[in-house]
Amino acid sequence: MNLLVSIILTLVYALVLAYCARNVLFVLSGTARNYAEWSQGLGGFLYLVAVVVHHVHPGTGISWVAGSIGFALVVLPDVLHWLAPRLYQRLTENC
Repeated sequence: MNLLVSIILTLVYALVLAYCARNVLFVLSGTARNYAEWSQGLGGFLYLVAVVVHHVHPGTGISWVAGSIGFALVVLPDVLHWLAPRLYQRLTENC
């Protein structure tokens, strides 16, 4: 049972990293059109930096802070889509 949970968590972790990398590539390629995509791109970058710092220097507090802020920026547009649709609409207007 523990092996199955470990495998599932590893897959979820890999999917989050891939999603963050995808958002960073949108910003780097210049295809980010609105504030929501910029937020997700910046958040993805911070989260990926936090993962790298955590693996290079485990136990540092900066990786937790950067990871938390990055993850919040990545999920913020999706959360606003459900909780504040009018604010989400303003975030998704073209810059």
